[in-house]
Amino acid sequence: MRILLFLALPFFFGGDLLGQQVPRPALEGATELTPEEAVRLGLEHSRLVGAARADAGAARAAFRQVQASRLPAVRVRGDYRRLVGDVPAPDIAIPGFDTTFAIFPIPRDQVHTEISLEQPLFQGGRLRNQARAAEHEAEAAGLLAEQEEADVALGVRSAYWELYRARSGMESVEAALTQMEAHVRDLENLFEEGVILRSELLAALTRRSEVRLDLVEANNAVRVAALELNRLIGLPLDAEVEPVPGADPQPLGGDPERLVQQALEDRPHLRALEERTRALERQVGVARGTWLPEVSLVARYTYARPNPLVLTEMDEFRGIGEAGILLSWSVFEGGRRPAQAAEAQSRLRAAEERLADAREQVDVNVQRRVLETVRADEALAVAREHAEQAEEAFRVISEQFEEGVVLSAQVLEAEQVHRAAQAGRAAAVAQQAVARAALLNALGQVW
Repeated sequence: MRILLFLALPFFFGGDLLGQQVPRPALEGATELTPEEAVRLGLEHSRLVGAARADAGAARAAFRQVQASRLPAVRVRGDYRRLVGDVPAPDIAIPGFDTTFAIFPIPRDQVHTEISLEQPLFQGGRLRNQARAAEHEAEAAGLLAEQEEADVALGVRSAYWELYRARSGMESVEAALTQMEAHVRDLENLFEEGVILRSELLAALTRRSEVRLDLVEANNAVRVAALELNRLIGLPLDAEVEPVPGADPQPLGGDPERLVQQALEDRPHLRALEERTRALERQVGVARGTWLPEVSLVARYTYARPNPLVLTEMDEFRGIGEAGILLSWSVFEGGRRPAQAAEAQSRLRAAEERLADAREQVDVNVQRRVLETVRADEALAVAREHAEQAEEAFRVISEQFEEGVVLSAQVLEAEQVHRAAQAGRAAAVAQQAVARAALLNALGQVW
C-alpha cells in the first residue's frame, strides 16, 4: 500500500495546475501558445478579417471616386476620316448666268481634334450628398472590419480554452490511469495473499477499464479541439499546441451601467450602423436633389480640318475655342423621382429601426455578459475549493485503505470524485476565460 501512496503523492500535491498555475512540462515538439499569441495569429490568418479589410478598402476607393466627380472633367478626342467616291463641291448658281460657281472645296482627308472641360456648378446638392454618403459608408466598412477582428478574437479564445480544458482533462485521466494501474497491482498482491475478495479485485479492474475508455475519449476531445484552434490560427491541422495560460486574468473593471454606456459609444458594429444610417440620410438628400436643375460650366477647343465653325476655309486647319453655361433640367420622368424619394425614406426608416434594435441588444448583451463573468468567477472559486477538498478526502481514504480501515470500493469512489473535481476545475477556468472574452466582444474590443 505504500507503493500506492507514493505514486499518488505527485498527483495530489503536484497536479494543481489550474489553481496554482504550476508549470507543466511541454509536450515534445509542441508549440507553446499564450492566449494573446493565439489571438494575434488568428487575426493575421483570418480570411474573414482579410475580406472585411478589403471591403473597407473598396468603400474608401468608392468615396474617392465620388469625391472626384466634383472636380472638372477634361476629355480629349480625335479622329481621322477619308472621303471616298465623288464628293460634289457645294456650288452656287447666280440668276442670269448659265454657269455655277464653286464656293469652297471639301477636302477628302479630314482631321478633327477636340479638348473639352466640364465643371459642375450646381447639382441640387446631389454631388455633396453622394460624397458624404460614400464617406459614411467607408467609415461603416472600416468599423465592420474592427468588429470582425473582435469576433475572430472571441472565436480564437473560445477554441484556445476548449483545448486547454480538453488537455487538462486528458492529463487528469492519465494520472488517474497511472494510479489505477498501481492500485490494481496492489489488489492483485493482496488477493494472492487471500486478504481481499475477488469481487474487490474485479471492481478495481472494471474501474481501470472505465478509466482507459475515458482516456480514449479525452484524447479524441483534445484532437478535435486542436483541429479547430489550428484552423483558426493558421497552423497545420496536425500541429501539436500546448496552451500556456499564465497568471489569472485581471477582472474587467466598471459597473454594468458604465460598461453598457461604453459599448453604446464604442462597439464597432453599433457605430457602423450609425454611419450607415447617416449615409441613408444623405441618400434621401440625393433623391430630393433630382427635382432641381443641373448647371455646369463647359469649355471646348476644337482644332480640325475642316473646322465646322469656319466654312470659308474648308481645306485649312483651324482652331476655335468656346465656353458657356450648360443647364439641364429633367421636368418629367413618369413618376420615377417620387419613387426614388420614397425608397430612400423607407431605407432610412429601416436603418433607424435596426439601429434602435441593436442598441437594445447591446444593452441586454453587456449586462448578461457581466452576470456570466461574475458567475464564472464564483464558480471557479467553488470549483477550486471542491477540488482541494476532494484531493484531501482521497488522500485520507488512501491512507485509511493502507491501514485496512476502509474498503477498496471507497478508494475507487474517492478517486472518481477527485478526478471529477479536477475536471470541473479545468472547465471552470475555461468558462471564466471565455466569459471574459465574451464580455470583451460585447464591448467590441479585441484586447
